[in-house]
Amino acid sequence: MTTNHASTSPSVIVVIPSYRVTAHILELIPKIGPEVGTILVVDDDSVSRFVLEQALTEAQLHAVCVGSAEEAISWLQGHEPQLVLLDLVMEGADGFTVLAHIRGTPPFRELPVLVL
Repeated sequence: MTTNHASTSPSVIVVIPSYRVTAHILELIPKIGPEVGTILVVDDDSVSRFVLEQALTEAQLHAVCVGSAEEAISWLQGHEPQLVLLDLVMEGADGFTVLAHIRGTPPFRELPVLVL
């Protein structure tokens, strides 16, 4: 897996190993802004969702976890997260579908996405 540190744009897509998620989130927060709101976690693996939610909660961050691309797209219709943690390989519609939706929706085009 690779990590992209070259861009400081908020729309950067970073691919990181899951054990480094919390560290990368904490590095990304200053780029998002001082008031970090909701972080959307999209992963079909319930254990991964649980671990990420616990890590984010311990870091005093608010996470909303969903288990499918369809749930993520539905949730995004009524909410605006400040960051998305996205699993690309999922049953049914995959993370690429979510990413295409994010990049194709004007309010979300600059939304930071961490690919797990």
